[in-house]
Amino acid sequence: MNSEDKLVAAPEQANDAGPALLDRYAALRLVLPVGRTLGDWWREMLVLGVACFAWLLLSLTVIGGPPAGAALYAAARGTALHQHVDLRLFTTALRAYFLKSWMVGLVGLFGILFWWVDLTLYVNLLGGSSVLGWAGAIIIFYLGVIWLHTLSYAWSLMVCRDDLRLKQLLRNGLILSLRFPANTITTSIIAGVLLLGAIYVPPLIGLVIPALVALLGLHNLYLLAPELVPDDIEVLRVVS
Repeated sequence: MNSEDKLVAAPEQANDAGPALLDRYAALRLVLPVGRTLGDWWREMLVLGVACFAWLLLSLTVIGGPPAGAALYAAARGTALHQHVDLRLFTTALRAYFLKSWMVGLVGLFGILFWWVDLTLYVNLLGGSSVLGWAGAIIIFYLGVIWLHTLSYAWSLMVCRDDLRLKQLLRNGLILSLRFPANTITTSIIAGVLLLGAIYVPPLIGLVIPALVALLGLHNLYLLAPELVPDDIEVLRVVS
């Protein structure tokens, strides 16, 4: 791996104990983020529900969508770190991440549209012609999953590391998505189940699911790349 492919680490000394333990017990990488996500959501479900509803309303205005997403991630981060989460935190994050959230949002939207057009064209032209064609469609679909997880890590890093630029947010997100495919697949399955549940219980999409997705992205980041967020890890050691 050359220098361009390495994670952009924080200036502080990285903690090597966590990754070493995860390498020995790989199942922890899949179970712990889910358990911590559910525990945090249960503890602050009312506050996070209000944050989700605010995100939904602001997203309907379009211009407030990306900043509201960043504010939701900031609220999820505060919850994970056992901090006091209130309306002031949400509104402060709206202003603080307005420009950067739009940069991440526009790049993310362009990538999603590009992937969707490619997948649609491929399936229509070659997808049903042979086993090889369907295999190619599956690969393209997985690339879309990787991109969505790249964005999830980028949003998480954005509210944890103010010093990282857009390129660094996306590069770190992409590397984490590729380096830990089991987490990528597991999180995708969980997100799929949640969205399926929203078909039968629509309020979930505006009151629960966004917060769970944000918390899951943050806890995956904390567990898989603690060297990127040393300040948050220090707080977690105290409150956990």
